[in-house]
Amino acid sequence: MMIDAKQPQAAKPAIHAPGRDYSVAFECSGIMSQKAAIRAGFAVGILYENNVEPGMKILTKKDSFPPLPKFKRSIVIATNAPQDLAQAMSRAIKQAV
Repeated sequence: MMIDAKQPQAAKPAIHAPGRDYSVAFECSGIMSQKAAIRAGFAVGILYENNVEPGMKILTKKDSFPPLPKFKRSIVIATNAPQDLAQAMSRAIKQAV
């Protein structure tokens, strides 16, 4: 199982399920590296649904994986940031996620 450094708490119930052996085989901080490890079959990871690619499988109860809890992300913008640029970046991030 691969755990995104930004989402370790969301993975804990699945990792610690009774009788599940696991080891951390790969750690990364970027989505592209995470998806590459999943595509190569090295890992199970946590992705936003819109990042799941053809050929990847969303694991469910049928696969003995519990649902992940809901969580929120925040975008923090410095008070002195150029507002037009900050708002454009914020919109782009929200659309990507």
